[in-house]
Amino acid sequence: VATNIFWAAPEGCRTDCTTGANCATAPASAVLYATADECCKKANAWVDLDYCSSRAVSTFDESSSSSTGSNNWFVDYEDGVCRQDCYPAGGTSPCEWADNGSLRFYDSSTACCKAALASNNEAACVAASESGSTISTVQTRKWYVSTSGDQPCAMDCNTSSSSGDEACGGTVSKTGVRLYESVAECCSTAYGWLNKDLCAAMSGNTGADTDLWYVDYGANACKKDCAVGSDPACDGRPDDITTPMYTSAAACCSAKLSWIDKDTCETSSTTGVDPTDSDSPGTGEWRKNSAWSSCVLDCTAGDTIEAGDPIITVQPITGTSFSDNSGAGTAVYSDECDGVISDSSAVFYDASVSNCCKSINWVQEETCVSISTGVVSQMFFADPSDRTKCVAHQVPGTAAGTGVTVACAGTGDVVSAPSDATGVTCQKDITPDTKLYSTLEKCCEANVNWDSESCVHESRGTEAPGSLKYYVDWTLSQCVQDCTVVGSGSSCKELAKKWDVLYNDANSCCERLSWLSRSKCVYIQT
Repeated sequence: VATNIFWAAPEGCRTDCTTGANCATAPASAVLYATADECCKKANAWVDLDYCSSRAVSTFDESSSSSTGSNNWFVDYEDGVCRQDCYPAGGTSPCEWADNGSLRFYDSSTACCKAALASNNEAACVAASESGSTISTVQTRKWYVSTSGDQPCAMDCNTSSSSGDEACGGTVSKTGVRLYESVAECCSTAYGWLNKDLCAAMSGNTGADTDLWYVDYGANACKKDCAVGSDPACDGRPDDITTPMYTSAAACCSAKLSWIDKDTCETSSTTGVDPTDSDSPGTGEWRKNSAWSSCVLDCTAGDTIEAGDPIITVQPITGTSFSDNSGAGTAVYSDECDGVISDSSAVFYDASVSNCCKSINWVQEETCVSISTGVVSQMFFADPSDRTKCVAHQVPGTAAGTGVTVACAGTGDVVSAPSDATGVTCQKDITPDTKLYSTLEKCCEANVNWDSESCVHESRGTEAPGSLKYYVDWTLSQCVQDCTVVGSGSSCKELAKKWDVLYNDANSCCERLSWLSRSKCVYIQT
């Protein structure tokens, strides 16, 4: 006789009955339970309680829409979503019968997606689960960071979508990438260093123009982000998405091309006509020359900077002492223009030629400054044609006056100098490897250290008087006197060298040649 209560059948808890889609007659030895839950808890504890209880009632039938199942959610790993344990009505229903009770069940699609499919985007997982679709077909139409170099952010939608939306980068919900509600949020959060308008336009991938301005160093002008041909200033988008963008040509010129005359830059930018060298006066700042042997001014080659020139209003040069080429006697600008350089990596040194020269470590700073400015140093250097003497770095014919420490006669000889270098030859030309010295004595000591005194006198065109002391001339094996007086009976021969040992008198010197008699020891001119 059927009891209509529950027992533990081999396939799970069932109702002890004879009529009904899910009836199973209990044998006499079966333990009977008053409720389905009791049977499931005691006899099928390893099975999900709701799943077990829903299958225990006599009316459960997988082919009938009247069967409710547990209504809980379980994972469908193949489709990357969660399914609900209920009658599958067809179409896009979220329902699908769970095939066994050992599955892990959850109270909601959200709990299932969060716990079992954490690698997927949660919102996309829930949407796909409740719509009965798969994660790969879900199009959230939210935004994510794209791996495409020319599209910073992309929309989460199929690229083959019939909508034809060029912002679609493909569905990525299953990958678990972060999704943003809008392109603006994606750009500001993930690309905070980019111009937000340029980022949004490139993310939309529609070719939309920002109408913003960016620099083109090759053209020495700014270009506008708009369709080429629609306006003379338009040159399309910049190649690099990190390019700084500006709201106007004036702002772009001011920020990126400040060395070009403001009106020239703005005019060339808005008209699309690139400036020439003559249009661009340059920065007026110091930079290394191409050989890195001296410094030059960044301005049109061959130009003479004079008071009132446009370049002075672009980049005033102050703190120098160069003569005025206009004849006014008040300006402080030199003539060393060497062309306008458009290389954005070039290093400029403002008004400091000294700082520029310090950066050229193989050339002496004073030498570099003199070559760079064209102003003589009024120092001394070894005579290139005869390095046993030194010459003065001065222009022949330079008269004494304010700022002149070494004056030279028209014949090319020093006529006055603080270090008593009178008679030294004046020479205005030096090369990058020229070593300059502050005094004649220091020049001789550095270049003729074995006989610096002779160097000084030879440089001046004078003869050293000598000490009149005695030293051994080993070529004669005699003692000679340190002097150059010529005359019969004199012991003078030539000036002693730096290494010669001097003695106060002939007897002291002859002790060094003790094997010679006094008459043979001392040199006597005949």
